[in-house]
This record gives sequence, structure tokens and C-alpha cells, in this order.
Amino acid sequence: MKNNLVLIVAAAAVFGLFMYFTNSEVMNKKAFREKLTKEGGVVIDVRTIDEFQEGHLPEAINLDFTSGQLKSQLTKLDKSQNYFLYCRSGNRSAKATKMMQDQGFERVFNVGGYENIK
Repeated sequence: MKNNLVLIVAAAAVFGLFMYFTNSEVMNKKAFREKLTKEGGVVIDVRTIDEFQEGHLPEAINLDFTSGQLKSQLTKLDKSQNYFLYCRSGNRSAKATKMMQDQGFERVFNVGGYENIK
């Protein structure tokens, strides 16, 4: 019983750290579409070019997070815009969201995985 409690507490701590460091709060599809329609913004697919070519949102631009392409383009982006980021599962877009927020972007949203928002 005591071992189970230790495992549960450890799992909760790991999950909490993951949430903190990846900023993994994900905007749902309905909220994403409503905000994009009402306020506008830039939709960024942070997957690789190969993933992007397999299918993407029609309004999305591709700035690969893993290759450093997104990071290298940050100085060209307008910080007053809304930015909606997605990837395959939401992990890379969470990391990219955090990176952009750390660079002073205040209106950046992780919309999660492509399959959930298309």
C-alpha cells in the first residue's frame, strides 16, 4: 500500500513538471476556430516539412520546431499577432509555445495535434 502511494505521488509530480515545462495547456478546436475567426492570427505548423506535406491546415505556414527553423524566424514575427501552433501530438507545439512566450510573445496558443483540429 505504501509503495503504491509513493508511485502515485511520483507520477503526479512527474506529470506536474511536464505540464509546467511544456506549457501544455491546449486550446480546443472550437475555441481555436472561434478565436481565429474573430481576431485573426497566424497558424503555424511546427512539424517537419515531410509531415506538413502529408497534410496540414490550409491556412498554416510550416516552421519546423525541431530543426530550429521556428526559432530562427522569431525576429521576423510581429509580437502583437495571435499565433496558433500545432504539431502531430501537441508536444512540440507546447515546447514551441513556451519558447515563443519566453521571447516575449503574449498571444501564442498551443492548439495541440493536427488530427484533433483538422
